[in-house]
Amino acid sequence: MKQYKIQINRDEALRYLGYHGKKVDTIVSGQLDDAISLLEQVAKPAYIYKVFKLDRIQNNMEGTSSDKIEPNYRNSTSDAPALSTRKLFPPSGIGLEGTSILLTGRDAASFLEDCDSCIMIAVTIGHRVDEELRRLQITDMSGAVILDSCASSAVESICSQFEADLEAEYESRGFFLTDRFSPGYGDLPIHLQPAICRALSTEKTIGLSTTSGMLMTPTKSVTAFIGIANRPQPKKLSGCARCRMNETCNFRKAGITCAQ
Repeated sequence: MKQYKIQINRDEALRYLGYHGKKVDTIVSGQLDDAISLLEQVAKPAYIYKVFKLDRIQNNMEGTSSDKIEPNYRNSTSDAPALSTRKLFPPSGIGLEGTSILLTGRDAASFLEDCDSCIMIAVTIGHRVDEELRRLQITDMSGAVILDSCASSAVESICSQFEADLEAEYESRGFFLTDRFSPGYGDLPIHLQPAICRALSTEKTIGLSTTSGMLMTPTKSVTAFIGIANRPQPKKLSGCARCRMNETCNFRKAGITCAQ
């Protein structure tokens, strides 16, 4: 497994903090330096990924046989086996073979339109970052906010490095990858997180688990899907519409975007 180094984009971290176009004073600049130095010491990047074949499930109620049996695709977080004796009509979507995961909605269908398989990934920068955030929340709240912003930039940097390597590997074999898209983007439901962690055995492999509220722990972690296609794929994750921060983003409230 390749070891990736923490790379923190200072401008990105400052945008998270709301310093868009604002002068950064020496105190904040020093706190930013301290946060970056701390992350370089305590962050432990780790990742896991697997490739899954896709199984498209189309539920056409009209003319569908009444003895259709429910398949083993569920959006439930339960570990109970699927009920094979119930005659149900499952929702339409894209199943990942060998898992209980069903990707519903228009966004997954759009991303994976040209794909017969996909890569499912999980990335984290470790529990020590959470420990430091909790410590600073007690002793230095402003420092905690700055560390949180830097940690968000750090985990995204690991994802980007990993994604670039995957793209190079697959293009060398004649395949092309879609954008990385995660639960919470667009209409892809956040409640897929536990099933993703089970499918990748993340708790055993990289120490990543989920809470009953669908939050990941360590908090600075990412799960995502990347489609594998036979032709170049358009970049679709641009603009605010597909961002998980769409409804709460301070930039949008101010009438700007984080890319500006």
